[in-house]
Amino acid sequence: MKTLFKLTLLAFVLAIMTPIAFFAWRMGQPMDAPEFKGLTYYQYSTWIREEYDKAWEDVDMEAYQAKHPESGLDADACANVDFVLHGASVFSLGLDMILANILGDEPFPAHPLLTWWQRFEAIQVALLDNAGGYPACRIPDSISDDYALSVGAKLPSENGAQ
Repeated sequence: MKTLFKLTLLAFVLAIMTPIAFFAWRMGQPMDAPEFKGLTYYQYSTWIREEYDKAWEDVDMEAYQAKHPESGLDADACANVDFVLHGASVFSLGLDMILANILGDEPFPAHPLLTWWQRFEAIQVALLDNAGGYPACRIPDSISDDYALSVGAKLPSENGAQ
């Protein structure tokens, strides 16, 4: 009985750790969508933070807070909201895939972690548009070639190949 319990516990730990390890590794690889210009997810996250810092560096915080006392926004708040939006999609997509396969009639993907990543990346493309959210938290909706090159990303060629 102890052995069965230990094996069950080990299987549970592996089931939890495998997606975490996969996403940590995959976030260090260049993203597939051309909108990311060859950046890794980690580089993309850094770009987002830098853009919020640039957007807020010229804001007169006293005047802004006087005009919008209830907002409590600044570069940190905008970056945190963005981080929650990006991070929540990781978990919600995993649950969505499981529920769609259990409750719906969708076949289970042959490569579930890869499918999960592809859906996650598609959501990141949608978030890059950043049409939603607070007007004070708007950043550019495309990554500049200069930034991509400065962090060592390989820009996609005209035909889409990297």
